[in-house]
Amino acid sequence: MVVAVIGLGILTGMIAGAAALIFGYSFLTALGIYALSGSVIAATSIVLVCAVRTAHRFWMRRRHAYPG
Repeated sequence: MVVAVIGLGILTGMIAGAAALIFGYSFLTALGIYALSGSVIAATSIVLVCAVRTAHRFWMRRRHAYPG
């Protein structure tokens, strides 16, 4: 799951960098946009995935602790 969201961040960064090149920004600016947006998306996604997994784990423990 974490590998998937890292891939999502890389893909999003590539799209943002390509859009920056299309809109006429320099290559270094597009590279910076690629790195920044990709890392922000990946980091945010990893935090969200970990939070959802933790909440799901606690929910399942609570559900099995009190059956019925």
